[in-house]
Amino acid sequence: MKKKKILISLIIIVIIAVIAIVFAMKKNTNQSPKEIEEFNVKKGTFEYVPSFENSSVKDVYYYSDEYFQNSGKVKNEHLRTMSLCLALSAITASDKEDKAENVKNLLINTGFNDISVEDINGETSKNSIGTAIAHKKIDDKELIVVSIRGAKYELEWASNFVAGKDGDVEGFSDAANLIIDRIKQYKENYDLKKCKFWVVGYSRGGSAANLVGKYINEALKDFDTTEDDLYIYTFEAPASSENSTTYSNIHNVINKSDMITYVYPKKWGLSNSGVEEVVKSENKKIVKNQIKITDGLQIIEVTDEEGNLEYISEQEFLEDFINWLTKKSKFLDYSITREKYVSLLEQPLSNIIELYISKTLIEKEQIFYFFKEIFEKLTEEESIQEILEVLPNLDNMDFDFDIEALWKIIDKNIEIVYKNSTVPLSREELEMLKESIAPIMQVTIPILITSIFDGDTELGIGSIEISGFYHLATFANHFSEMILNHYVQTNLKLVQSMDSYYN
Repeated sequence: MKKKKILISLIIIVIIAVIAIVFAMKKNTNQSPKEIEEFNVKKGTFEYVPSFENSSVKDVYYYSDEYFQNSGKVKNEHLRTMSLCLALSAITASDKEDKAENVKNLLINTGFNDISVEDINGETSKNSIGTAIAHKKIDDKELIVVSIRGAKYELEWASNFVAGKDGDVEGFSDAANLIIDRIKQYKENYDLKKCKFWVVGYSRGGSAANLVGKYINEALKDFDTTEDDLYIYTFEAPASSENSTTYSNIHNVINKSDMITYVYPKKWGLSNSGVEEVVKSENKKIVKNQIKITDGLQIIEVTDEEGNLEYISEQEFLEDFINWLTKKSKFLDYSITREKYVSLLEQPLSNIIELYISKTLIEKEQIFYFFKEIFEKLTEEESIQEILEVLPNLDNMDFDFDIEALWKIIDKNIEIVYKNSTVPLSREELEMLKESIAPIMQVTIPILITSIFDGDTELGIGSIEISGFYHLATFANHFSEMILNHYVQTNLKLVQSMDSYYN
C-alpha cells in the first residue's frame, strides 16, 4: 500500500512537472591599446536583449578584418567573442519597431553591406528561422556573414523537440537547409566569388550554425570556398549531428554547466561536428535532494551520517542525470531511446509548446492555474482511492500496469475541472492537450516504478547514486537555478572573461 501511494504521488507530480517545465520553460573592458592599434581593431558598442528581459542593453565589441587573415581552423579568442556578440545581436529586439535593428546596426558598424534579413520581423512558425546575411570585401575575397537568431523565437520552440527517427536532428537540420538555400540565393544575387564564410549562432541558432558549417564543409566547391575560409562559431548548442566528423573550422563553445547542451544525449549517437571549446564556468555545487514520503510528499536535502549536507557539482549532476534517463534498469527497460522519444514524446511536446506560445501572457497564467486545480483534484481522497484500485501489487514485484485504466481516472478529473473553469482552452485544444499528456505518461510511469525499486527511498532499497527519486528531486528542486547557466548574458560574461581585450 505504501509503495502504491508513493507511485500515485510521483505520477501526479511528474505529469504536472512536465507541463510546467515545458511551459516555463557591466564587466571589465580594459584592453591593450597597443595590441588593438596594431591589429586595426575597432572598439564599439552593440545591443542585444538578455534572456527573460524585454529591453535591449548595450555591451562592448572588438572587431577587426584581421580576424579573417588566418585559417578558420585556428582558435581565436577575439573572433570567438565577436562571434557571440554578433549572434546575440540577432535576438528579436521586441522593444524596437524594426526587430532586426540590433543586428543591422552591428553589421553596418563593422563594415558589412547589402544586409538581408529573414524571419526576424515577421511572425514565427515551427518552420521559421531568423537570419541576417551580409558581405564585405577583404583583400581579394568576399566575406559572407550569417548571424542566426537563437532566442526569443516563440513558435520555433516547437521545432526544437523534433528529433526525427535517424540522421541529423530534424528540427535543426530543416533550419540549416533553409539557411543554406538563403546563402546560395544571396551569393547568386550579388554574384559573389571566392568566398569566406563567417557563421554564428546561439542555442538553437548554434545547432543550426553547426549543421550549416557541416553542410558547407561537405560541398566546398559549390560555395566557392575552402576549409581555411570557413569560420563557424556556435555557442551553447544542443547536439545536432549524427556525423561526428571533427571539422576544425567549426568551433563549438560550451559551458558544461548548461543543461540545454545535454538535450540530445550522446547515447543516441548525436554530437556536434567540429572542435569543442569549453568556457571556464564556476560549476557551482548544489545540494543533493530526495523524496520524503511521511507527512506528505516532500523534497528534502540529503545529509551524510554526520548530518552534513551532501553536494554535487552542476556539471556532474547533469551528466549523471542524462545517463540515468538513458540507462536500462535491472527491473524495467525505461531508458528513453531516440526511437521511443520520437514515437511517444516528440509530437506531444511539440504540440504543447505550439499551443502555449500562441496564448497571451494572461492566458498562459490561467492555463497554469488550470493544471494546478487538476493536481489538487487528483490529490483528493476520492481520487487517490480510485487510483489505488488500478495499481499493480508492487509488494509482489508485479509490473503489469494498466495505463489505460489510470488514464480514465485522470481524464475524468480533467473534465470535471474544465467544466467548472474559465481556462482559455477550446474543446479542440483541450482534446489535443489530453492526447499529448497520455503518451508522456507511457514514458514517465515506468521511470517512476523503477524509482521505487532501483533507488534509495524510505524503504531502504538500493543506493542514492542510482535512485530515480534522487535524480527527479534534485532536478526539480534546482531547475530554476541551473537554467541560469543558459542565459545569454551569463555566457557572454564567461566568453569575455577568456578574451584578453576584456581583461
